[in-house]
Amino acid sequence: LLDLEKRYNIDIDRNFISKINDADIRVTNYNKMSAFFSEKWNQVNLPDNCKTKSQWFNKALAYHEIGHAIDHHNNMAKNPLTAELMEKYREKFSGEKDKIYKKYNNNVKVISKHANAKKDYDLFYENASAADVLMSLNSKYGSGHSKDYFSRDLNPEKEFLAHCFEAKYCGNRVIEAIDKDLYNDMIKLIDKILL
Repeated sequence: LLDLEKRYNIDIDRNFISKINDADIRVTNYNKMSAFFSEKWNQVNLPDNCKTKSQWFNKALAYHEIGHAIDHHNNMAKNPLTAELMEKYREKFSGEKDKIYKKYNNNVKVISKHANAKKDYDLFYENASAADVLMSLNSKYGSGHSKDYFSRDLNPEKEFLAHCFEAKYCGNRVIEAIDKDLYNDMIKLIDKILL
């Protein structure tokens, strides 16, 4: 991981690293095209070409993909606490014919345009993360992965959890502004499951 920290110019939380070491997860950069976690090979691929002008994204990408690996090794997607939290916000957002989903969906669209216009790369990627969280809760809203991706068993939970790792270790101003309770609950979920 020291190589990853150097290549991405980031610092990885040492408590987080202990979770990686406990699961014997390898971090590589052999595939130069994309970042991902391979369950088959028990490795996270984080190539140099995924780095961006956003320091937030560079750090969040590492936590997101390694978070997938930690989720896999701890069966976090199958943990009832994950399902309970996601259901809590699905119910909250779906009232009055999806009124809150529609409001948040509009917010992320507006923020995306603003971030692009201002060339605020951190805000752009924090917003993209928020849009993917929204999509993990209801694939009719938000953006990020495809609807087909979210239709596969446990993929909504896996993505939601990966974004929980981002929130805990990198923060996310957009999720926090859209729904502070959701933001705080995402962080608490990681602590509840892994402690």
